[in-house]
This record gives sequence, structure tokens and C-alpha cells, in this order.
Amino acid sequence: MAATRPVLHSGWIQVAGIRDLAEARMLVRAGVHGLGFPFGLAVHAEDTTLEGAAAIIKTLPPETLPILITYRTGLPELLDLVRRLAQADRVAIGLR
Repeated sequence: MAATRPVLHSGWIQVAGIRDLAEARMLVRAGVHGLGFPFGLAVHAEDTTLEGAAAIIKTLPPETLPILITYRTGLPELLDLVRRLAQADRVAIGLR
């Protein structure tokens, strides 16, 4: 059976700043559709490491969308971030 892809709709919920696996699991159980992982933002410290985010992303059910949030705009930098997050086919990129 094919994996279910997230569908954006008016009730779609995203939470950013995921710190660890326990928090991610709690948010998924609560019905959150997208989990945001900010990297490369100059406004605050990162909530987790790239390795930590990759480990969380690997455990997400297919209907939960991991979202890379970044202000980086160079293609090589973006590709590096996506690759390091380990699930490039399931990461959306939110740019400012």
C-alpha cells in the first residue's frame, strides 16, 4: 500500500521548533500535520541538531510532513540541509 501524503487544508496544523522525539510524538498524537525544524535562522539558537531532527523525521508517520524552515537561499546549502535531514523526499522548505 502506498504511503499517504500530507494534504494541505484549512484545518492543517504546523508546529515549529521541535526539540526531541518525545515532543514530536506528542504533537503527532495531538493531531499536528506538520513539524517544523528551523535551521540557519539568525534570530535564535537552533532547537535541535540536524542529526537529532533527522532521527525524529525517520520516525514520523507518512501523513506527517517534516518542514525545513530556513533563511538560507543558496541551492548548495539547501541541498546539504535536506540531505542531512535524511528524508529529502518528505521535507518542505519554508523560506522567508
